[in-house]
Amino acid sequence: KKLTSRLIYFESLYPYYSRGWAPLKGYIQKQEKYLDSPIQELYDMGKDFNETENLAKTKNLNTHESILSKLIKDQTYEIKGADQTKADRDTIERLRSLGYISSPQATLNKKFTAKDDLKELLPYQSQLQFAMKAYHKGDFTEAIDLLSGIITKRKDFDLAYTHLATLYQEQRNFKKAIEVLREGYQNCPSSYKVITTFGIFLTEVAQYDVAITILKEGMAIIDYDPELWNYLGVAHWKKGELEKAKEHFQQCLSLDNNYPIAFNNLGSVHLSQFIKTKERQSIEEAINLFKRAIELDPLYASAYNGLGAAYRNQGNLDGSIYCWEKAVELDTNFAFALYNLGIAYFAKGENIKAAEALTKYKEKNYHLLPTDEQTNLDNLIKKIKKFS
Repeated sequence: KKLTSRLIYFESLYPYYSRGWAPLKGYIQKQEKYLDSPIQELYDMGKDFNETENLAKTKNLNTHESILSKLIKDQTYEIKGADQTKADRDTIERLRSLGYISSPQATLNKKFTAKDDLKELLPYQSQLQFAMKAYHKGDFTEAIDLLSGIITKRKDFDLAYTHLATLYQEQRNFKKAIEVLREGYQNCPSSYKVITTFGIFLTEVAQYDVAITILKEGMAIIDYDPELWNYLGVAHWKKGELEKAKEHFQQCLSLDNNYPIAFNNLGSVHLSQFIKTKERQSIEEAINLFKRAIELDPLYASAYNGLGAAYRNQGNLDGSIYCWEKAVELDTNFAFALYNLGIAYFAKGENIKAAEALTKYKEKNYHLLPTDEQTNLDNLIKKIKKFS
């Protein structure tokens, strides 16, 4: 039978909630299509199905605005007086897997101008995609130029800052990466992505006090992101604030109990506590946590390195050698594991293996060491070779 003609409503709100761009809403009534956005659009689809002529420029749109407003009001289901409760970890994971949790904004705008319109912003989004294609092809120069061009034209395009900083980080230009994120933090103060990326980068370059301040700003936006709790824990751990670090890692794991990095970091905190206090419980807890990290990710070299250190502090030399060998097998350039393995071989009297491990460590890390550590390393290798 013939269907009754009715209004068809449509919306595009993902860019609004995830990026702070203007929302897009509209309706189709018979042959007329109206789009409500900062740059309004109206099309006669009977005559112009490809929407090439925007009639909104020449018509009074009050009636169309009223129709859309009434349509939304009549068709919206509103729960009044609903309790505001926090979702548990499983619910959060389901929401994230379905795409309902992404990068929220600190404050969602209520007023928009033409510069916030999707039509204005999509070309920059396309340029961002071109930049990432260049990056994946190995053309860092083109990628950096494209991202820098976006920032020059649109100071508020948050993802350009985070992507550009990541490119500089991969080139080990940490100073430039931090500069880019600092500029992004100033120009995009409500971008959760910029705030948290900035805080994480600050942690990685050992600016722990500033990192904690920035990460807490991210925490004020949302408090259910396990990565944020993890890096806040790292910052406090590196400052020697072990109890605060433990609290943050435990909060991280309460949100995601399958997060190997957090188990590894929490294990490192307990190991640090054992070195400081010599409490047996701390070393046993560290071992259990490192094992849990490995159970979740059997290819996690850092967890093997941590477990090796825990075994060494427990007096289990063979156990530590096994773990450090495994760490180097998984990551042949793992500096800490190579050095630890060399020292452990030397302690066991396996001098040839010790010299090999430390020589390999020297080849890859010598230029990064202070002069006195270079001298100590050279003397150690000479000493070991003398006993070989």
